[in-house]
Order: sequence, then structure tokens, then C-alpha cells
Amino acid sequence: MFIATANSLDTIHPALLDRMEIIDISGYSVDEKMQIAKQFLIPRQIKENGITEQLITFPEDVLRVIIEEFTGESGVRNLERAVGSVCRAVAYQYAISTEPENFQAVEVSLGLVEEALGVNNRMDMALHEKITRPGVAIGLAYTTVGGRCLLIETMKYPGNG
Repeated sequence: MFIATANSLDTIHPALLDRMEIIDISGYSVDEKMQIAKQFLIPRQIKENGITEQLITFPEDVLRVIIEEFTGESGVRNLERAVGSVCRAVAYQYAISTEPENFQAVEVSLGLVEEALGVNNRMDMALHEKITRPGVAIGLAYTTVGGRCLLIETMKYPGNG
């Protein structure tokens, strides 16, 4: 068995690709996003927004909420934007403080996250819980004025036929 990874199948020779079993795994897991955010995204956004690491801390539980409820993509671009928005909110607080030398370090809270990012995707999480239950399928209705997801639920009833 030979295992390989690729960002694009276009560069793999067709003869080899024909003999391969392709397993498409899209995106990062929540834990991978946590590590990427801690090691790369947060330090970069702190620097880009003109504050220092002494002025802001991201608790792990709040970072997890940002990942799970405020970003819904498989990559980390929206996560970086969300972290940047939170950093800008802290930079703004620091900029308008009357005594910057006495500015207390901000530990990012859920309140600050909601203030910086707005309404989260809790409805999407509720939808996810509904469609992962047995007996529920999701369908799509599309018309010229737009589309809508439909939850199709089934139940078993006793009957005589």
C-alpha cells in the first residue's frame, strides 16, 4: 500500500491516477485549526493589527467557539479574518483608552467575540444536529428566485398493510 497526499489531482499522471483509489478529505479538523490558529494566525494578526501579545490572550475554549460557531469553512481563511476582527476590537479599545500605559491585558471573552464578529452560526449547528439524526434527510428546492434546504423527516407507525 502506498499513501500520498495532493492538493490537486491535475498534476498526477493519468496512468497513475487511473490505478489509485482517491479518498478526498477536505479541510482541517477543529483540533488542527486550533493548532494553526495558536501557532500562526493569532501571532500574525496581533502583529498586523499593531498590538502586542501582552495586550491580548485567546483562551482555548473561546478559540474553539470561534472555530465551531463563527467560521464554517474547511480551511482557515475565515478563521484568520475572525481572529483579526477580534484583534482590531482590542486595538480599538487600547487606542481610545485614556491611560494606555495602564491598559489591562484583554482576555478574549465570548462577549467580545460576539461584539467583534456579530451573530454567530448557532442555527447552522442546530440544523447539523437535526440532519445527523436517524430518519432525517436534507433536500434542496430550487426556483428562479432562490433555493431552500428542506428537512425530510420519516417516522415509523404501526399499520396493517
